[in-house]
Formats: sequence, C-alpha cells, structure tokens
Amino acid sequence: MIFRVLILDELDYLLTRDEDVLYTLFDWSQKKKSQLIIISISNTLDFPEHLSPKVNSRIGNKRLFFKPYESWQI
Repeated sequence: MIFRVLILDELDYLLTRDEDVLYTLFDWSQKKKSQLIIISISNTLDFPEHLSPKVNSRIGNKRLFFKPYESWQI
C-alpha cells in the first residue's frame, strides 16, 4: 500500500470560525480506504484544545515538542 503524506506547517492559520477546512482535511485521512497521512505543525502548544469536539475527534493526539530553532537549522 502506498501512502500519501501531507505536511501542514503553520496549521494555526487554517483555523476559522466554522473549522470547515480543518475538519475536511482531517476527515479525509479517516476515510476507510484512505492512504493519507497528515502531519500538522502548529506554533501554539495548546492548539488542539482550541478546536471543537467535532474536529478534535478527527485528529490524532500524538504530540512532539521541538525547541525553538534558527532558520539556518532547517
């Protein structure tokens, strides 16, 4: 099986009042025959806590924390 990986950096900017964009993106990866893996990056440590239960139910809850870095380290 071949998986597609989508990396979303600055996920904070996709947060809208109705959360439709986030819900749709994360819902795609939950479909029965989905081959999509989403890795999302947020600058806000408590970003998932700001989401509605509807969207929160679609995201995985595995978090990795990184120390601040400089552009040359990328």
